[in-house]
Amino acid sequence: MDMGKAKKKHVGDGNMGHNKKAKQNGHKAEEIAKEFLPKFFDTVKVEFINSLIDFYVNGHYIEVKSCLEWQIDSSHGEKGRRRGRFVIYKDQHDFLLKNNGFYLFVMRRLCGKTFIKLVRAKDVPVNFNNRNKCLVVWTKVMGEVV
Repeated sequence: MDMGKAKKKHVGDGNMGHNKKAKQNGHKAEEIAKEFLPKFFDTVKVEFINSLIDFYVNGHYIEVKSCLEWQIDSSHGEKGRRRGRFVIYKDQHDFLLKNNGFYLFVMRRLCGKTFIKLVRAKDVPVNFNNRNKCLVVWTKVMGEVV
């Protein structure tokens, strides 16, 4: 398993409160992944890899991405909101593509209900536009949920 150099975990930019909440959501999503992945891949071994890619399970690299169903967005008015987005980093995406890897997308509602979808990296609609990251609305990879 050649991971190359381990890289620092990506740190978002902007509002510190937002970053703290995003980090907490990410940790919750990784805990959910630890429960979900052994059942999906019929194994007991879920190996944490490094800060570039989260897990290695039965020969598959898996990066966990999380978001909330709705985010506050003042550009949509005083009480505006928009659908949550997954942050996809180019270096992670390139690694997953090269190794036929997956994303485990975790979308959470404020009520605590969680939706999970495992998607091959090649099937994720990304557009980096010469940037190191892009945002993908959860409905683009998970569809509408009830």
